[in-house]
Amino acid sequence: IARDLFLNILEMMIARGQDDFSQLTLLRMFDELNIKGFEHQGRSLRINSITTYYSASMKLLERETLNDLFREDRLIFTKVKNEAPAEFLEGCKVNNVLSSDGCRFRGTAENSIFFRGVQVGKHTSVKNSIIFQDVVIQDGVILDHVIIDKDCVVRSGVELKGQADYPIVIEKGAIV
Repeated sequence: IARDLFLNILEMMIARGQDDFSQLTLLRMFDELNIKGFEHQGRSLRINSITTYYSASMKLLERETLNDLFREDRLIFTKVKNEAPAEFLEGCKVNNVLSSDGCRFRGTAENSIFFRGVQVGKHTSVKNSIIFQDVVIQDGVILDHVIIDKDCVVRSGVELKGQADYPIVIEKGAIV
């Protein structure tokens, strides 16, 4: 679905007091949209809240889910942004992490997902978290069960701890 169309549908839903974007929402617009379908027999996860987004994203850290979604017979094409590969600098400890290009790790990262260009400072611990593009996490930070949107800065010494069913969410561009 095109981004502009998706945003227009969301605006319409908000105006009508609807809070669940589902197949039913699209089916109601069948006459207005060019809708096509295909049979999908693989894994699918319903994402309709922050909690379900967090849970579905963390499932990507499970080998079975990752292999099911990213199969050789079903290529996924993304926007190319050629950056240096992730750097794992002296003293860092990384376990069960998905990281993108341009990331730099100086601290500890465990059971987390890092989008492009994330910086993890020295003596920093990031666990069970989702960190979006170009986030800078300075030295001595503790993050657990946190979702940080892109272009944020987490200053030295900050400690944020959420829970799996209630992760802490930091909005885009915030300085914490």
